[in-house]
Amino acid sequence: VGQPTTNFADDVFSMWNYTNLFGSWNHGFFSAPGAWVDAAHKNGTNIMSGIKFFESWGTNSSAWNNVLSTKNSDGSFKYVKPLINCLMYFGSDGINYNWEDSGYGEENTIAFNKALYKEAEACGFDNFHLGVYTSVSGLNSYNVNSLFGNEEGRTAHTMLNYASSDFSYNMGSSVTAAETAMGTSEGLYAGVWIVSMNRGWSRLNQSEESKRCGLCLW
Repeated sequence: VGQPTTNFADDVFSMWNYTNLFGSWNHGFFSAPGAWVDAAHKNGTNIMSGIKFFESWGTNSSAWNNVLSTKNSDGSFKYVKPLINCLMYFGSDGINYNWEDSGYGEENTIAFNKALYKEAEACGFDNFHLGVYTSVSGLNSYNVNSLFGNEEGRTAHTMLNYASSDFSYNMGSSVTAAETAMGTSEGLYAGVWIVSMNRGWSRLNQSEESKRCGLCLW
């Protein structure tokens, strides 16, 4: 589960100073080792606490969404404060989802995610990130609030799905959708699987909008 091993070469990562946000995709929820958190922070990198996987063909998100929807008597979400407190206690800078299921668009889930950002801000947790990767390769007016945010606040930092393991063709239009909704494309990433370097690098310069899209390397 991505814990440190007795083989030194397994645990060496030499790209910290080029990395803005580290995803911890091989760690479970809240289980990124403190040694990795410490290494990230020493190099000025934010690091996720691990990832939850939801897939429409496997483990769907319905049970998790039921947990998130639980509310206190005053109507606030019961688990917003505990989740933010947990991240702050362990020193991680966010949570991460592989959400290849439809549940991220549920009203309570969107509201919960927005509440996390507001609670983090109230606690001075200014570098909180909620990262989400779905089966969607582009933002548009229909999905931008559930995956990114709107005038009411941020919902998530979003990694666009691949186009055959390569950069999405929708980087430019996604930047436009993000900037229309929130006035910024900060937190929008185009994913690419760099098991091969034979990738569509020219897509990064396809338009002025695509140049403002972040990159998520896997």
